[in-house]
Amino acid sequence: TLQNRPLELASEFIATVRSLHSTTVQPQVDGRVTRIFVKAGDVVRAGAPLLQIDPEKQAATLQNTESQRAGRLADVAYWKGQVERLQALLKAGAISQNEFETAKRNLDTAEASLAALDAQVREGRVQLQYFRVTAPTAGIVGDIAIREGDRVTTQTEITTIDDKAALEAYIQVPVGQAPDLRVGLTTQILDAEGKVAATNPISFVAPRVDPATQTVLAKALLKNVPPSVRVQQFVTVRVIWRSAPGLTVPVTA
Repeated sequence: TLQNRPLELASEFIATVRSLHSTTVQPQVDGRVTRIFVKAGDVVRAGAPLLQIDPEKQAATLQNTESQRAGRLADVAYWKGQVERLQALLKAGAISQNEFETAKRNLDTAEASLAALDAQVREGRVQLQYFRVTAPTAGIVGDIAIREGDRVTTQTEITTIDDKAALEAYIQVPVGQAPDLRVGLTTQILDAEGKVAATNPISFVAPRVDPATQTVLAKALLKNVPPSVRVQQFVTVRVIWRSAPGLTVPVTA
């Protein structure tokens, strides 16, 4: 028996799954790792602590700056009192204008020094926070390449954090088929047996051809994701170009 049903014209490609929120974690300061708070595979929220770098040197520097600030604060208080007292004496004609101006300059100098130390204290406190490395985004922690006691620098890659809730399939389509590419085309992720595991539309088509591979990049935002799919995994994707009515004959005929 012949049956009238839609026939799909489709092509299959190998696509790469990537995360929209994929982050490589690197420290912002140099130092020795004293504690690691997470392990590979942990799910973390943004701002969660990942590891601690020894902050003793920075803490000592900050304490020294705060001590200097306390001294400058006392100087400012002293010269403010002096200026107020000399101002009253100047009005009464008991001192010269030069004596008052000298005290006023000393007050200005003390206030400027205090402002500079305030800035150093703020900078030191911010710098001290960098010794605790936190997660920049929420997601799943990847392999941790360092251990407690290791020395790290700002170039050290500690781990990666991937958000599996926001994935895209990167599909490289040969330039010969690129004219048929458009946003909204249906894509199907196929499992190992060739069955459809998830269906998602194309959400982006690159305006340029990759000169190295002569392909056009298309992206499909994976709103439906099979549980087995992971970041950086290769998957088979079927792109359905169009569908038209046609007659079908059973295979057993």
